[in-house]
Order: sequence, then structure tokens, then C-alpha cells
Amino acid sequence: MKKFLKAISGKKALYVIMALTGIGMILEIITAIRVDGYRFDFVGFGILCCCITCWAVSLEEKEKKEKEEK
Repeated sequence: MKKFLKAISGKKALYVIMALTGIGMILEIITAIRVDGYRFDFVGFGILCCCITCWAVSLEEKEKKEKEEK
């Protein structure tokens, strides 16, 4: 279980999520442009971007702690 949690919370998972979020934003913007009456979900993507930022900061702090312990 620890290996699974480590795998889904590591840098590679963060990069995958960032790429998927970017693709999703682009597709959402294209849909908003092409479909009349469709609005881009600013709040949802804003919250998602904030969560990704917090995740990245926590990974960075974790790496700093590991370097200090060595």
C-alpha cells in the first residue's frame, strides 16, 4: 500500500496530472469558443490549479527535508 501511495503522489504523477489538466483546459476553451451559450468553468479549473500548486510545493518541501537529513 505504501508503494502505491508513493507512486500516485510522486513527481511523475504530478507531471501526468499537469499534462492532463492542460489538455483539459485547452479542450474546454475550444468547446467554449465553438458552442454558443457554453461557458468556461473558471472556478473548477482554478481550484484544480491551486490543488496542483499545493501538491508541487509539498513535493518540493519533502525533497528539501530529505536533502537536509542526508
